[in-house]
Amino acid sequence: MQLSYYRGAHYNADKRLVKNVSGVNQHTKEVSTQNENKPQNQKTSERLAEQYNVSRATISRDAEVARAVDAIGDASSKTR
Repeated sequence: MQLSYYRGAHYNADKRLVKNVSGVNQHTKEVSTQNENKPQNQKTSERLAEQYNVSRATISRDAEVARAVDAIGDASSKTR
């Protein structure tokens, strides 16, 4: 569960960063690679799936987990 949250939080943070960078599509991020066979623009989910050796679907589900856990934490802190 902790690893799922971490991967999801990483994805959500990267999406926010990419969205705020002007001139870059929010669904892609510049990726510097040494291997020229890899695409220079790669979806965030693809890049993280490769990094963590999981599927893109897992990254997507992990992002939902991270959003849900963060929402629970936000709601919990407001009731105190």
